[in-house]
Amino acid sequence: MPEEDWAEHSDLQTDDGSQALSEAQGLIQEGRTEEARMILEEVLSEDPGNVRALMSYALTFQRDGDT
Repeated sequence: MPEEDWAEHSDLQTDDGSQALSEAQGLIQEGRTEEARMILEEVLSEDPGNVRALMSYALTFQRDGDT
């Protein structure tokens, strides 16, 4: 993934990560799982117990067929 793409999303983190999670879920729906994983990893680094982020992160691997 080009570095410029990640830079677009680096400001998406909010206190609870909800904006970042919404963006990641949109990327997952578009099949852009690597980009979604990068956002979700950022959310999870701030809040490792975030269940929505964990489930979305797992979904990226399922979508890629890495179950």
